[in-house]
Formats: sequence, C-alpha cells, structure tokens
Amino acid sequence: MKAAPYFVLLLVSLLCVALAVVLIVIAHVNGKLLVQFQSRQQALNGGLLGAQGQQISASVLRDMGNAAVTNTHIRRILEKHGYQVQMPTGTAPTSGVANATQGEPAAKGVEP
Repeated sequence: MKAAPYFVLLLVSLLCVALAVVLIVIAHVNGKLLVQFQSRQQALNGGLLGAQGQQISASVLRDMGNAAVTNTHIRRILEKHGYQVQMPTGTAPTSGVANATQGEPAAKGVEP
C-alpha cells in the first residue's frame, strides 16, 4: 500500500474513533441531565399535586358536577373523561347537588 492512501485511511479511522468517544461522552452527560430533570419534575409534581392540590381538584370536580346538572356540555365533558354525574332525583335541577365520581366511561350519546 502506498503512503498517501495509508495516511488517509489512518486519519479517517482516527476521526471515527474520536467521534465515537465524543458520542459516548455526550450520552453520559445527557443521562445526568435527564436524572436532574426527572428529580425537578418530581419536586414540582409533589408541590402541585400535594394534599392541597388534591383538595382543590376535588372541589373543582364537585363544582363541575353541580354545573353539569343544568349544562349538558359540561356533563358530556365529564363523561368523556370517565366521570359519571349522578343527577339529583325528585328536586329541581338548580337546587340539587350533583356528585362527579370516577368510573367507567359512559357510552357516547347516552344522557343520564
């Protein structure tokens, strides 16, 4: 083999090895960044979805259930996401309290 092609192949192979090392280093750094991101995300979720967040979401669902008594659009949205609205019986729709409970999604197009 002549000297010129030998040195070209040697440079290309060294470049490939160097790029492989760079790729490994970048993957390692990305792994560390992913661990940091996940720990921060868990901290945020813990703060947002703590006891106070769960109380707020329960209150919001209760209020949406009350609004679903008179508003069919809200009722359909709740049913679409798996919440069944229990309509009050024997009372006027505006005076009753509806409970939105998590359950099996209702069939589409079926009104309670």
